[in-house]
Amino acid sequence: MLLADDLNKLLDVLPPFIGNVLKKHPRREALIEIVLDIGRRPEARFSNATEYFSYRTIVWQDLDLILKKLGKFS
Repeated sequence: MLLADDLNKLLDVLPPFIGNVLKKHPRREALIEIVLDIGRRPEARFSNATEYFSYRTIVWQDLDLILKKLGKFS
Protein backbone atom coordinates (compact mmCIF):
# COMPACT_ATOMS: atom_id res chain seq x y z
CA MET A 1 0.00 0.00 0.00
CA LEU A 2 1.33 3.41 -0.91
CA LEU A 3 1.47 6.40 1.42
CA ALA A 4 -0.90 8.23 -0.96
CA ASP A 5 -3.44 5.41 -0.47
CA ASP A 6 -3.28 5.87 3.30
CA LEU A 7 -3.69 9.63 2.91
CA ASN A 8 -6.77 9.14 0.73
CA LYS A 9 -8.26 6.81 3.35
CA LEU A 10 -7.64 9.41 6.05
CA LEU A 11 -9.16 12.21 3.99
CA ASP A 12 -12.26 10.08 3.35
CA VAL A 13 -12.84 9.80 7.12
CA LEU A 14 -12.67 13.55 7.70
CA PRO A 15 -15.73 15.81 7.43
CA PRO A 16 -16.20 17.05 3.84
CA PHE A 17 -15.31 20.66 4.67
CA ILE A 18 -11.85 19.38 5.63
CA GLY A 19 -11.27 16.31 3.47
CA ASN A 20 -12.42 17.84 0.18
CA VAL A 21 -10.17 20.86 0.61
CA LEU A 22 -7.11 18.74 1.36
CA LYS A 23 -7.81 16.32 -1.49
CA LYS A 24 -7.42 19.25 -3.90
CA HIS A 25 -4.56 20.98 -2.07
CA PRO A 26 -1.52 21.51 -4.34
CA ARG A 27 0.93 20.53 -1.58
CA ARG A 28 -0.93 17.58 -0.11
CA GLU A 29 2.03 15.27 -0.70
CA ALA A 30 4.05 17.40 1.76
CA LEU A 31 1.37 17.14 4.46
CA ILE A 32 2.77 16.15 7.84
CA GLU A 33 -0.25 16.44 10.12
CA ILE A 34 -3.79 17.73 10.43
CA VAL A 35 -4.73 19.50 13.67
CA LEU A 36 -8.39 19.43 14.75
CA ASP A 37 -8.89 21.21 18.07
CA ILE A 38 -12.42 21.98 19.28
CA GLY A 39 -13.16 25.70 19.00
CA ARG A 40 -10.28 26.37 16.61
CA ARG A 41 -9.97 26.38 12.85
CA PRO A 42 -8.57 23.21 11.28
CA GLU A 43 -4.97 23.49 10.21
CA ALA A 44 -2.64 21.53 8.03
CA ARG A 45 1.05 21.34 8.83
CA PHE A 46 3.44 20.92 5.96
CA SER A 47 7.20 20.47 6.04
CA ASN A 48 7.85 24.22 5.96
CA ALA A 49 4.51 25.92 6.74
CA THR A 50 1.26 25.74 8.68
CA GLU A 51 -1.96 26.68 6.93
CA TYR A 52 -5.55 27.14 8.06
CA PHE A 53 -7.82 25.69 5.41
CA SER A 54 -11.29 26.64 6.64
CA TYR A 55 -12.91 29.56 8.46
CA ARG A 56 -15.26 27.11 10.17
CA THR A 57 -14.20 26.05 13.65
CA ILE A 58 -14.12 22.47 14.82
CA VAL A 59 -17.02 21.37 17.03
CA TRP A 60 -17.37 18.14 18.96
CA GLN A 61 -19.80 16.80 16.33
CA ASP A 62 -16.99 16.91 13.75
CA LEU A 63 -14.78 14.73 15.95
CA ASP A 64 -17.71 12.44 16.75
CA LEU A 65 -18.33 11.92 13.02
CA ILE A 66 -14.68 10.93 12.53
CA LEU A 67 -14.78 8.48 15.42
CA LYS A 68 -17.98 6.88 14.09
CA LYS A 69 -16.39 6.41 10.67
CA LEU A 70 -13.28 4.87 12.21
CA GLY A 71 -15.14 2.34 14.31
CA LYS A 72 -13.75 0.79 17.47
CA PHE A 73 -10.04 0.89 18.14
CA SER A 74 -7.79 0.71 21.16
